[in-house]
Amino acid sequence: QLLDHQEHLDTRVRRIDQAIDKIRVQRKLWVSTRTFIDEQEVSREVVLQIDEVDTAIDAAMASANTQQAAGVRLQSNVASLGQLIESDLERISRRRQVVVGEVFHQDSPPLWSTEFWALIGSQGVAENFSAIRKEYRDIFAKFLGRQQSKVIVYLGLVFALVGAMFVVRRRASDAFAAQEEANVIRAIFSRPISLGLLLSFVLALGIFAGSLRTIEYVLSAMTVIPAVLILRMILEPPLYPLLNITLVVYFIENLRAFLIKFPVLARVLFIIELSLLLIFAWSWIRSSRLRTITRTGLENTLYRTLEYTLKLVLVASSIALVANIAGYGSLSQLIGRSLAFGIYSAVVLYGSCLVLD
Repeated sequence: QLLDHQEHLDTRVRRIDQAIDKIRVQRKLWVSTRTFIDEQEVSREVVLQIDEVDTAIDAAMASANTQQAAGVRLQSNVASLGQLIESDLERISRRRQVVVGEVFHQDSPPLWSTEFWALIGSQGVAENFSAIRKEYRDIFAKFLGRQQSKVIVYLGLVFALVGAMFVVRRRASDAFAAQEEANVIRAIFSRPISLGLLLSFVLALGIFAGSLRTIEYVLSAMTVIPAVLILRMILEPPLYPLLNITLVVYFIENLRAFLIKFPVLARVLFIIELSLLLIFAWSWIRSSRLRTITRTGLENTLYRTLEYTLKLVLVASSIALVANIAGYGSLSQLIGRSLAFGIYSAVVLYGSCLVLD
């Protein structure tokens, strides 16, 4: 944004410089004219007109010089801000390198140490929870104040999409009433509110892009809920546990994000989340539940992919869990959060693709 402002200012200052050059040419012309007139016998009216033009030229030059000075000051301010931003980017880059270097270092006490359990008792839950609630309330109040127009547009989009889904559901029911193969279509539109919310959440990521990271995170996470509700209408009941574990991970991840000022409690929640993922993946692989699911045309694609994915979840959650217990918090976060984001993305993308198809 600053570069755009700088380019706009440079263009404006160049135009002012060009205007000043033109004014100087005009001034030189009229000074020569006045000198020539003084040597000739002309009427007083002509002299007064030349004086008026000269006065107008002086006023134009003064205005142009004022605008030029203001533009140069703004250019200087933008240049100073650019230096600050470059300095911040350099600090962020250095910090990234430090964080990457700390991934394989023990950065928190192991779960079995007395230091870890002592930290749990020193959290000050009530005070910090009140502070967090006030902080989030202030953040969203400021956001609503700055982005009121976007919020109004988004709410209008939500109502429009939900209403459109009700209309489409009615027409789809009439159009495909006698077609057996249209069961999936009818199933999708049996939840018009969820379908409208899914589409609106996806579009909202573009509407609010760059407005507030918290809003983007909330909207991207909330997309999981309507996606799961729609998929429950399409997938076979034996696959519902896959959707249920997605919702469990979703709620725990959002609770962990809310407890950012309670690092020890957030860590305990993360351990619970990883343990649930590990147990879930292990139970599905051992019991071979996927082999009991029959759905024509998907045995060699979807279910094989799910089997490989569950094995990946098992390995990744095991590594992240062991790392967390041993005190390697950065490594555990890197693996565990990537795993959670992958699960979100899989459900949302799969549900969106089915709906679009």
